Order: sequence, then C-alpha cells, then structure tokens
Amino acid sequence: MIRIAICVLVTMATVAIAGAEPLSYKEEFKPSSRASIKVLGPDGARVSSADGEDSLPSVIHVDNTDAFVPVTFTYNGEKLVAKVEVRRNYVTEVRVSYNAPAAAQKGPTRTFVAQLHNGMDTCEPALRHTVLSFELINHATAVGVGTFEVRAGGISQLENLVAGAVDVRIYDARTSKWIATTPYNIDKDGIEIYYGCR
Repeated sequence: MIRIAICVLVTMATVAIAGAEPLSYKEEFKPSSRASIKVLGPDGARVSSADGEDSLPSVIHVDNTDAFVPVTFTYNGEKLVAKVEVRRNYVTEVRVSYNAPAAAQKGPTRTFVAQLHNGMDTCEPALRHTVLSFELINHATAVGVGTFEVRAGGISQLENLVAGAVDVRIYDARTSKWIATTPYNIDKDGIEIYYGCR
C-alpha cells in the first residue's frame, strides 16, 4: 500500500513594493491570533494611519479581517502614501526602506582613444614572439581600468579611456614576470603606450 502525506504550513508570504521613489516598503505576513500591522524602518521615520501617528517601530491596530489600510510613511522630508494589505489572523510586517536620491549627473565625461603597441617584434630573435599584457591602473584611485593582451608586433586600440593619470604595468607571458611600470597621462586622442626595442 502506498501512503501519501500532504502537509501544508503557511508561514510567510512576501510582497515587495518597488519603485524609483526614495521611500519603499516590503510586506511579510506572519500567522497571529489577530490582524495587525507592525512597521519597522530607519530611525526617525514615522507612520500615520486612522490609528494615529507614531515613530518607528510601531504597531497599528486594525480589525481582524482582510482589508487594505491606508497609511503614510515619512522620513527625511520624503513621503509615501500606500495601502497596506491586512489578512485575518496575520500580522503584516512592513519594512520601510530609504534610498537616498542619486546625486545630479554632471555633464558627460570626456574620453579618449589610445593605442597599446607590443614592439617586441623589433627585438632580438629570441624575443620576437613575446606576448605582452598591458594592465592599466587609475593612478588616483589605484583601481584597475583593464588588462589587455597584445601579441608581438600587434597594436590594440583602446576607446573610452577617461581623462587622467594611469599607471601601465607590463607583463611578459614568456617569462611570467611583470617587466615594467610606466605612468601615462591620458589627455588627448592617439596616445601610444609602447613597449619594445625601437
């Protein structure tokens, strides 16, 4: 005889409310003896409803029935008006989040085109097939811009390089060693970043 046991346990459902607004919230439903709204959020945030106004954290008392309750969240000069879902015999846990508006965009950043040139083909015969990797590092932030592999005699064009100082580290794949670090100032198109024997 085959027995099939089915067990259903509802512990939580999540509804995410998202948007471009600085204030947003997420709802979670947890079983309880009666309905209520528990509101959590950043220090200084406030919630208002027919039950009154309070700073967070706060509990809003509602009838033990399925409904949508109008509430208003305020924080840091921002306001969000919403309808929070309430379910009979569930606590609706509301987590309010604040996302600071992005800083105003400055004008477009000037970029330049440069060339990486592996000139090892002009060296002695033993070096003429050396593959080099050029690693560009922003001098001010020490953040890598990118690593580019160039075969001997090859030229690789780099586009959209942001103006400023970069350090260029050069790696020799033949010897598995870093062989040079040279500073460059990216301030015009056509800058050649060269390593070789010319």
